[in-house]
Amino acid sequence: MTGRRTALYRLFRSDGGLLYIGIGYGPAVRIASHRRKPWGSDIDITRTAITWFDDRDGAETAELRAIRDEKPLHNIVTGDENGCARFLPGVDGEPRRGFRPNAAQEAKLVKIRQAWAEREAARGEYRRLLIACGEAGVPVLYLSRELGVERKTLYRQLGRSAT
Repeated sequence: MTGRRTALYRLFRSDGGLLYIGIGYGPAVRIASHRRKPWGSDIDITRTAITWFDDRDGAETAELRAIRDEKPLHNIVTGDENGCARFLPGVDGEPRRGFRPNAAQEAKLVKIRQAWAEREAARGEYRRLLIACGEAGVPVLYLSRELGVERKTLYRQLGRSAT
């Protein structure tokens, strides 16, 4: 979470149609960049709505929900029922991003997905073993030297204070 105030903005056409929902620390700069897009001339700046949030996390959550519920014309990412970001489908049902991997790229993607799953499983096992070492009385200083990891990192991973 960042403590920096973040704006959620909505861009409308003159007839009130919702064009785009976005967030940014400096909404004027972001809105100006949207005005340079092919649909930018449709923006009626007098209808722009801005809501401020205390941090970026709050703004992102509100943005994903708003995109999901209000369905602006030009957003390509929305929030799913769990609040996670998802690409909206295009006319053909494929993600709007336009990228479709070729066979060689897809082979690499299969491998990286598998590596990611293995990494996540290994992280879980590492955490279980780290906790077991702590419960067995292995000093954090010793673990730090054995693993080549700073003590403060190990304390954080164990959910304990370094004091």
